[in-house]
Amino acid sequence: MRYRNYRKKGNKKARYFFIAGGIFAFVLFIFIQINNILAPVVQTYARYQSLALATRVINDAVLKVLEEENISYTSMVNIAYNPEGEILSVQANSMSANHIKAVLTNAIAQNLEELQYEDIAVPFGTLTQIQILNGRGPKVHFRVKPASYVVSQITSTLETAGINQVRHMINLVV
Repeated sequence: MRYRNYRKKGNKKARYFFIAGGIFAFVLFIFIQINNILAPVVQTYARYQSLALATRVINDAVLKVLEEENISYTSMVNIAYNPEGEILSVQANSMSANHIKAVLTNAIAQNLEELQYEDIAVPFGTLTQIQILNGRGPKVHFRVKPASYVVSQITSTLETAGINQVRHMINLVV
């Protein structure tokens, strides 16, 4: 008799263990499915928010450096004139241009490093990915920290601006 009672208790424990394991697996499956649905939407919102934030940070850094360094076109190029005052040649001052590039890149990188977590609010209807509910419902908040690095390059272009006229542009591509 004791043997049967012991065996029945063991079956109960095993049954509870399998039920608990099944519930855990089901909950884990639900979380994975929810993550698979929400991740692309949240990543898209985060990408756009980070792009807008990075644009503001870059613009602020560029304006600040341009003010502090008193940078103008003539500080980046050497212009040669003939005795009548006509322009003979325009030669880029690579040392000045590289200095400006380094200062701007460092300022942008420093401003991007100072960024803290950004709060992103996504409407619940958008998270469901049902088109008719897109942009509707209460906002679900997520916190993201933008990760970034800065790559910059100076480009110099000459364009025709009319008869006997040429436009010289120096751009910093960030």
